[in-house]
Amino acid sequence: MRFLHTLCIILSVHIFSFAQLERNYKRDNNVPDWVKLMYADDADPGAVIEAHDAYFRVHSAQKNAHTQYYKRWLRSLSRQLNFSSSKSDLNYLERSKNLRLLKDVDSEWICIGPYDFDKEAASRSYAPGSAHVYTVERSISNPNIMFAGTATAGLWKSTNAGANWSLMTRELVVNRIFALEIDHTNPDIVYFESNGDLFKTIDGGVTWSEIGDASFQSENHNVKDIVMHPSISTELYLSSNRGFF
Repeated sequence: MRFLHTLCIILSVHIFSFAQLERNYKRDNNVPDWVKLMYADDADPGAVIEAHDAYFRVHSAQKNAHTQYYKRWLRSLSRQLNFSSSKSDLNYLERSKNLRLLKDVDSEWICIGPYDFDKEAASRSYAPGSAHVYTVERSISNPNIMFAGTATAGLWKSTNAGANWSLMTRELVVNRIFALEIDHTNPDIVYFESNGDLFKTIDGGVTWSEIGDASFQSENHNVKDIVMHPSISTELYLSSNRGFF
C-alpha cells in the first residue's frame, strides 16, 4: 500500500508538471511554433510533427521540458488506433511510412531478438524486447567478436558475429556504456567506461580491472568515445566531460 501511495504521488506530480507547461507556455515569447501547436486544445498531429521536424532541421537538437513532452505526446499518439480523417495526421504519417519504405527497400536487416527481455516483470514495456544500445564495436582482427554497450544492462559480447550475446559485466556495478574499444590486434583486450570509471580486460571480458592513474580516477568522467591509435596499440584517445586524454 505504501508503494502504491508513493507511486500515485509521483504520477500526480508528473501530470501536474506537464499540465503547468501547457498553461504557461504562452508566457514565453521564445517558444517555437511547434510547441504552441502541440499544446493547442485542437492540436493537429500532422501539423505539429511537420513544424517540429522543420524547426530542428535548422536548429540543433535540444533536451528540455517541451522536447521531452513531445516524445511522450508522440508515443501516446502512436498508441491511438483511430486518427481523425479530417486532419492531416493520417496523410502525414502515411507519407512518412512510404518514405521509410522507399529508403529501406534494399535493407537486409532482420530482428534477432531478444523478443521479450523480462517475462516475469510486474509491469510490461510498451515495446517488449526493445533495449537501448549505445555503442557496438567489432574486432578488426576477428570479425566474429563483437561488443555492445547498453543503457542499463552493462556490456555484452558476441562470438558469432551478432547471432548470440552474453553479458560480460554481471559481477560489475555498471550502468550506461557509451564508449568502448577493442584492441586492433588482440580481441581479448577491451576497454570501456561506465559510472565515471575506465575498465580493461585482457581475457575477453572474463575479468575486468579499473585503469588510469590516481589523478585520472579521481575525476568523475562521462566518456563519449575511446579510440585506439591505428598502429600503436598502447596509445589510446579518450574524450570525456573532463577533457581530451
